Amino acid sequence: MKILALEPYYGGSHKAFIDACSTHSEHQWDIIHAPPNKWKWRMHHCPITFANEINHRIEQGASWDRLFCSDMLDLPTLLGFCPVIASLPSVVYFHENQLSYPIRDGEKRDLNYGFMNMKTALCAGQVWFNSDYHRKEFLRAIDKSLKLMPDKKLCGTRDAIEKKSHIVPQGIDSFNVKKRDANTVHHILWAARWEYDKNPALFFDALSKLSSDFKLSVIGESFRNSPPVFKEAEERFKDKIIHWGYQESREQYLQVLHEADIVVSTADHEFFGISVIEALHAGCFPVVPEALAYPEVIDIKNNPNYFYDGSLEDLSAKLEALLRKQNEFSHEQRLLRNQVSAKYSWEALGPVIDGKLNEN
Repeated sequence: MKILALEPYYGGSHKAFIDACSTHSEHQWDIIHAPPNKWKWRMHHCPITFANEINHRIEQGASWDRLFCSDMLDLPTLLGFCPVIASLPSVVYFHENQLSYPIRDGEKRDLNYGFMNMKTALCAGQVWFNSDYHRKEFLRAIDKSLKLMPDKKLCGTRDAIEKKSHIVPQGIDSFNVKKRDANTVHHILWAARWEYDKNPALFFDALSKLSSDFKLSVIGESFRNSPPVFKEAEERFKDKIIHWGYQESREQYLQVLHEADIVVSTADHEFFGISVIEALHAGCFPVVPEALAYPEVIDIKNNPNYFYDGSLEDLSAKLEALLRKQNEFSHEQRLLRNQVSAKYSWEALGPVIDGKLNEN
């Protein structure tokens, strides 16, 4: 089967997902993409520029059996400019959505982009979400947003999308787990975008309460308006820091994961949590909030000790207890790594995705 894949934001998790899908699939994937910047402009222009490219390829003899796109594509507009592919069974994959994605303090949500997401979900044959938490958040946001409309509130929209929704998690590439010395000082990792919705202040405040020794790595993409707490923390914990800031290559990023022992999330917003899952696969022990997608993704019923209640006190207490562990620590890491690998490796997910594509 030939699949036409369209990715307006070809970077980060979007790129990793579409590349891995094509690599681990039994089908032939033809990918058209645009650079990973200026996301609002991508959502506006890609339906037109992609339609032009598709029409050009059709003139040269190309044809496909399925259409696959991400949430960054305005699918109805694309099909309006390229009606020749309107009959193809279609799938949209939601990495995030613009109805419930957090906005900065003082900003007002632009509902136009969320409405694009809603129309794309209505138009697609299947709607895939990276977690059930994300699916529920999106459906709730639809109800909330449609109540703001002046009339013709599109009753039934939520139910129509819910009936064709599926959960397809983000996969991880397999890599070798490290071997660690059980008697070394534990290495704490925080790996996320340097933005307020990841709540870095809570993380650094928890570190300040620890009495046990530790090493520290804080990595992730930073921005011009990243919270000033990062600069303050770099000075406060300078004697403990091993790695700091954005890792320029995949190899550097994985090396940090291999060196760490504990990965912490303090996120107020997370639709999946791929960096935590990759850290678990590398052998880290997680400390994550009992909220967002984490209870689902890390399976809180079987792993209750990996969660904190969201408070500073509980987070610092969980970290302190882990820092004092030695002999049993690595054994627990291996058990969780095996769970994560079995559930999220691309070797396991590839056939699942192919099966769902065959259903459409």
